[in-house]
Formats: sequence, C-alpha cells, structure tokens
Amino acid sequence: MSSSHFTFSIYLLTFALFLQTIFGASPLFHFCSSSENFTTNDPYGSNLKKLLGNLYYQTPLLGFGLGSVGSYPYQTNGLALCRGDVATTDCKTCVNEARNEIHKLCPYNKGAIIWYDNCLVKHLNKDFFGQIDNQNKFYMYNLRNVSEPTTFNEKTRKLLSLLAKEASVTPKLYAVGELELGESKKLYGLAQCTRDLSNSDCFKCLDGVIGELPRCCDGKEGGRVVVGWFAVVVAFPFCRGDVATTDCKTCANEASNEIHRLCPYNKGAIIWYDNCLVKYLNKDFFGQIDNQNKFYMYNLRNVSEPTTLNGKTRELLSLLAKKASVTPKLYAVGELELGESKKLYGLIQCTRDLSNSDCFKCLDGAIGELPRCCDGKGGKVDVGRSCNIRYEIYPFVSAQIMYVLGFNAIHMS
Repeated sequence: MSSSHFTFSIYLLTFALFLQTIFGASPLFHFCSSSENFTTNDPYGSNLKKLLGNLYYQTPLLGFGLGSVGSYPYQTNGLALCRGDVATTDCKTCVNEARNEIHKLCPYNKGAIIWYDNCLVKHLNKDFFGQIDNQNKFYMYNLRNVSEPTTFNEKTRKLLSLLAKEASVTPKLYAVGELELGESKKLYGLAQCTRDLSNSDCFKCLDGVIGELPRCCDGKEGGRVVVGWFAVVVAFPFCRGDVATTDCKTCANEASNEIHRLCPYNKGAIIWYDNCLVKYLNKDFFGQIDNQNKFYMYNLRNVSEPTTLNGKTRELLSLLAKKASVTPKLYAVGELELGESKKLYGLIQCTRDLSNSDCFKCLDGAIGELPRCCDGKGGKVDVGRSCNIRYEIYPFVSAQIMYVLGFNAIHMS
C-alpha cells in the first residue's frame, strides 16, 4: 500500500438529535499496513515502543500528541488524538489501551492505526504530519429520515459551517454547538481536526466534508464523516418517549459506562434503565424485531376483578399500539376509566429503527404474551430491545421511580 493511501488526517463531523456515545474496551477498528514490516531484533521495534510510550505520557494533558523517534531508516512517526470533550483520565486510559492493543494486533508492521470512540493512535515509518488525506474516508448515518429533509439539511449545513469556522481558529481545532429546530427539538454538532493541521487546512478539510453530506446523509437524523481507516460498531442508544433531553443524555451516558463495566470484552450487549436502553453488536441489527432479548416485570399484587382488568388492559394497549405505530416517535401513552374513580394507565413504545408495520407487529406480539405472565396483576412491564409495553393502575409517566409496589422480574430467553 502506498504511503498516500495510508497517511491521513482525522476529522469528525457529527450531528444528531442527541449526543450518543458508546464506550467499549474493544477497538472500533484497526488497520495494519502491509507495505513494510520489521523483524524482532530490528531497531525500528525499539523505536516504536519508545514512541508509543511517549504518546501515552504526552497526549492526556492536552488531548493530542505527536512525535518521532530514531533516524532513517529506523525512524517511526506517530500521533494520538482524544476527542475534544474527553476528560484527561479517560484520554489517558484510552491511549494506554490503544498503544497496547495496536502492538498486539500489528506486532511487526511499520504502519498501523487503531480507533476507539474516545481516541485514536497511529504510527508510520514516513512523515505524515500536516497533510490532508482526502482519499480515505468513511460515512456513518442514522437510518431514520426526518420529516422535513430540506429544512433539516439547511439547518445541518448552517450549524456545521459555523462549527467548522470556530474549530479552525481554536487551539484544539475542535468545536461543538447546537441549533434550535423548533417544537422543543435541537440539532447538535461536533467538528474536530487533528492538531498537526494548520488552521487553514483544518477549515479546508472540514469544509470539504460538509460539502459531501448530501452524498451520504441527506435528510438523515444523524451522520458522521470520518477521514482515515475506520469501521462501524453498530450501536443503538434509545430513550423513553417522555424523557427530557438532558435526562436522556444523562441516562445514555450512564448506560454506556455501565455496559462497558459489565460486558468489557463482549462484542454484543444490551442494558436497560427506566429512562433508556443501550445496545451494541458487531452485526447490523437495525430494522429487525428482536424477540430474544426481553424480560417481564409485574406488580406482585392481584386485583379484585382480574377478568375485567385483563379485558380493559388489552383494550387500552391495543389502542395505544395502533397509535404508536403511526407516530414519528413510535410512542404513545393513554388512560382508561376502570370505575370507582380508578384509571388504568398505559405506555407503549418501539425503537425508531423499526418500520411502522414492524412496530405494530412487535407491540401486538407483546400484548399477546400478557396472559403468560401477568393475568390479573395490577401492573406490568414487558421490556424488549425492539418494543416495550407498560400498564399500571396509577399514573407513572412523569414518575422518576419505576420500582414501586414490589416488582418481580422474570427473564425470557
């Protein structure tokens, strides 16, 4: 592989209806250059080890480090970059993991790059600093389309153009921002360059990427353009329909950290909170109903008239399923009179990677399973990766605590 195909500059351009971060111990991707190798006793190996050690100590303080060790023909060059919003301790952890892993994955290669969500590390036996690489790039985008693509595309370009200008004149070559979309919705953006680029080259690099958005991400709810060698980890953060943006972000962040702690070396995992869920997998699962990963939670108390409650429950949830499956958020809540000043409250929701018809199919299946677990129970939650239903005899949508009146959980495989 020629050096022109392997040298690179990295820039991230991300826009999403809320920021989504998946932390993981496994690298997102790595690439080992096949053009040149070194042997066990080659001086290049000791120079590379020293370089990676230097990057580990140099990078966390400023979020970026670069350097060279040795002289021709044993000189090695490298850089490490942490995302602009990553804390020093997290940056240090990520760079340490990256330098160790890149050595394991590409032990005798004179060029390699490894990418994590929080950082990247690259080394090469040729000087690549300060060069824009427009050949190696990758697109990622949200599968869902927005309802007004023309307006959304204009807003996206406006926000990212402002961020490109801001990032290109800041010391970190990094900027984040937001823009009102109306109806209490916001557009969030991030732009970043590796700091070996000049200010003008950073802007040139970012401006070029913005111009490419129509090729990959027209009318999509979110997208990312990355220059460099990169691969997709399919990830899905998702919040309950009534949860505020700030609470959603907090929950997604907590879930991302916890899933990393609980499943540090797994290539697939899912975690549920009351306000959100996070799932990742090394295979594309978007748009597919997941009937395997689900669990039941039900109220331990029985009602006095189970036959009536069961009928009312099915009536309410069936109405909500029809409503949710045709709304943009695939979400619906409602209530039904039970008599004697009592009401039945319901919530239904699908993950928004599903089509309207698959959403209804998923919900209808979940409603059909009610007799298996929850006949005559005063409350029940059926949680899956693709859809979930909940009903109670008290209002719960605005409540902050889910586990009341003694829930019992049953895992379904």
